[in-house]
Amino acid sequence: TVKWRQTLHGALSQWWEGRPPIRGPVLVSLVATFARPKSHLGTGRNAGTVKPGAPRWHTTYPDADKTARAVGDGLVDAGVLADDSQIARWQIQKVWADPDDRPGALITVEVL
Repeated sequence: TVKWRQTLHGALSQWWEGRPPIRGPVLVSLVATFARPKSHLGTGRNAGTVKPGAPRWHTTYPDADKTARAVGDGLVDAGVLADDSQIARWQIQKVWADPDDRPGALITVEVL
């Protein structure tokens, strides 16, 4: 979404502020954490706990490749990378957040 991309750009720009873009091949690791739907959580005395059968892996929209593309574009827009073609390796995980966790993204960029 547009709001997510704006939030991503703001966070990356603030983190990278004042540094020149990385040039050369990189590995980008991404753990995208999504808010669980209410159907994954218990009710009554089990409210706020994840049901035993609730999935750990997020396998619905958005696709991992679309999420990666948005992160790659964000890294370029924020000046972290000169071009997203520098991403030689990706490690991507899409997971559901635990009830006490905030949804978001953990992004690591490693020069190869």
